[in-house]
Amino acid sequence: MLNRARLVAASYLTRTLELDRRLGAAHLDRHLVDGDPASNIGNWQWVAGTGANPRRGTALNSDRQARRFDPGGEYVARYQRRSTAR
Repeated sequence: MLNRARLVAASYLTRTLELDRRLGAAHLDRHLVDGDPASNIGNWQWVAGTGANPRRGTALNSDRQARRFDPGGEYVARYQRRSTAR
């Protein structure tokens, strides 16, 4: 899972759904084969607005992130097909 996708998911879960960042961090820790504990926890803290360098009150805009980092929509299309095919 790309780091940018992790950040967008973390932002949605913590900012929009107001879930505790530790729930998301624990989930990714259990399920990602490429998970790095320090990076995972640090990213969740940063997105949730906690930790040493907080982003208080700022949510990542998933549409803007897609335009900036996946302008052709290849990444989104690839994984959207997988999730809807189940």
